[in-house]
Amino acid sequence: APFLNRTPNNDYSIFLYVGREMVKGEMLYMDVYDHKPPLIFLINAAGVLLGGGRWGVWALELVSLAAAVVLADRFLKRYFGRLPALVALAAALVNLAFLHERGNLTEEYALPFQFGALCLLAGAGGTSPSARRFLTIGLLLGLASSLKQTMAGIGVAMVVYLAFAALCQPTRCW
Repeated sequence: APFLNRTPNNDYSIFLYVGREMVKGEMLYMDVYDHKPPLIFLINAAGVLLGGGRWGVWALELVSLAAAVVLADRFLKRYFGRLPALVALAAALVNLAFLHERGNLTEEYALPFQFGALCLLAGAGGTSPSARRFLTIGLLLGLASSLKQTMAGIGVAMVVYLAFAALCQPTRCW
């Protein structure tokens, strides 16, 4: 929270500055520039509009992390059960305190998109996902990589999984 974190880190400050300038009418990559993809700056601009700056961004962080926890819980419960999912999420949230670096990170905003894509892929069950489901998964993964290019890695993992699932019949699998 901003009252606990009085000095934001460098990335946080840059994202917030660019977001504020965008709200003032400046054009991203033309009037204000940073080498990151655009979605982090749009989120910060929304946070500025929502709460005047750091408080609005913090509120969006809470919404993002809450959505990620709900989607992660849904995904993990499906494969591991209720108790292991709860333990894994509790450990992840405790660990977040060490990795969070005062917040407003591109990676944290990508989590709901990534877990949403995983939930959609897993939600197909034993059937092949429909074209609409693949389109939605692609949209979610595109949004994640619009925060940071390396966030596309989960999409690569999904493609590898789908390729193995298509090539490997249950009777022929290792």
